[in-house]
Amino acid sequence: MEPITQPEYWNEVSDLAQSILSETVADNPDTEPDAMREQVSERLWETIDGHQWIIYTYYAQQVCVISPNDGYSAENFGPESVVDENGIKWEAVAFGALYADVCEAIWPLFDSWETELDDASELEGKTA
Repeated sequence: MEPITQPEYWNEVSDLAQSILSETVADNPDTEPDAMREQVSERLWETIDGHQWIIYTYYAQQVCVISPNDGYSAENFGPESVVDENGIKWEAVAFGALYADVCEAIWPLFDSWETELDDASELEGKTA
């Protein structure tokens, strides 16, 4: 296993945000923005939950070192979500960190998509 570099981490965050949004939009092209936001959230959760950097402790520990959001899980799900009788649950800490980082990348993209959708609707109304 190779260590995760900071550039690799941030490229992965960006790639995940872009792919999650584009795949969700492609799968549901006629969905209203509020419903699309919910579908993006669901896909985001599932994608992060199954990511190899979350599944493997070796990578999870590195995610926790790189991400500025390493406290996300404890802050949002309680300290019991990240520790147990055996110590730190690295996968849980890394899940929150990667999830928060991708959220910070995906929602501005979503807002841009929503603006483009609104602009296209306005153009359709003017040409009709």
